[in-house]
Order: sequence, then structure tokens, then C-alpha cells
Amino acid sequence: MRREWIERAGPLMPVAVGVLVDVRYRNGDVYEAQPAGVEGSGAEDWSLTGDPFDIVAYRAAASAEWRLLAAATNLLAKFGGDTPDWLRSEAGELERAAAALRAELE
Repeated sequence: MRREWIERAGPLMPVAVGVLVDVRYRNGDVYEAQPAGVEGSGAEDWSLTGDPFDIVAYRAAASAEWRLLAAATNLLAKFGGDTPDWLRSEAGELERAAAALRAELE
């Protein structure tokens, strides 16, 4: 999966509060897996003032995708051969989605 930088197009925060993003500041610094708009994070302030700490580009954080993959893998492993009926019907789809996501991330 290619995670291209998205250049800022305006002064508003382009993602929902709490979404994990990598951000690049005007001075070139990069902060990874920061919760957008959350106080104390590297992605808290999305205002554009012209200073070196303006966020000028962002992208989806890889760690969010890895967490999803880990959660799916752990859920399947937890139930093993004793998978509840409600999960058994979804397990094949979940395994295919996890395999596709793993392939994109490699």
C-alpha cells in the first residue's frame, strides 16, 4: 500500500478528530501516528500561520492499518477451533481481508 503525502489545501483539519495520521511540518519534521486534533499530539493544530510548525502535508498512519490487521488476526486466533457461529460465518471474509491488507503493507 502506497501512502502518498497529501498537501494541505486549506486551513481546516481534513480528517476527523482522533484519526491517526502522519504529519509533515513546514520545517520538514515528520511525526507519525498522531491523533488529529487531540491536545498534546503532533497533529493538534491545523491552522496555517506561515510558521515552521504548520502542518503542510498529511497521510494515513500505517500503524492504524497494522492495528486493524493485528486485531483481526488476534480475534481469529483467540477462537481457534472453537469459533462461535456468528464469527465462523465471517471468518473466511475476515481472513481474506487480513491477507489482502498484509499484502498491501509488505
